[in-house]
Amino acid sequence: MSQINDGRGFRRKAKPIKDAEGYAEFLRTFPFCMCCHVPMQWAPYPGLSRHHIIKFKRSDDWCNLVVCCDRDHSLAELHTIREGGVALPKLTLGIMLTIKKEADPDNWNPERLEELRGQPLPELEPIPDFLLRDRTRWGGLAMVQRLVRPENGTSIGG
Repeated sequence: MSQINDGRGFRRKAKPIKDAEGYAEFLRTFPFCMCCHVPMQWAPYPGLSRHHIIKFKRSDDWCNLVVCCDRDHSLAELHTIREGGVALPKLTLGIMLTIKKEADPDNWNPERLEELRGQPLPELEPIPDFLLRDRTRWGGLAMVQRLVRPENGTSIGG
């Protein structure tokens, strides 16, 4: 493991990426935030990243990964984010499970997620209104998928 500076002068060990090519392939397959549906090309800095749904054991199984923009990744990590002075709802495990099931049904595997967690999963929770509003801005999941994977093989902005 390498040492890194966290920006405050502290040194800590960086976690090695278990499967760098697997992560890259996952981001190529899902080039949009699964929470708010912002396409990769328009995701605010630092762009999109993958989020482990179940932290325990940090499995890189695709059933345990979602793609998030920075804001939604922070909310999924249960950080407080404010927009217009108002704190946005945090994205609980139940909400993240709903997002995964909806955005990536081919890799939805609640049995494997329960195995990773070591206990039953919580109930699925509804997607918060602020995410539903953001999604309408991008025309919904089908529109985003067409934008990022157009029929002619090119991508938006490219």
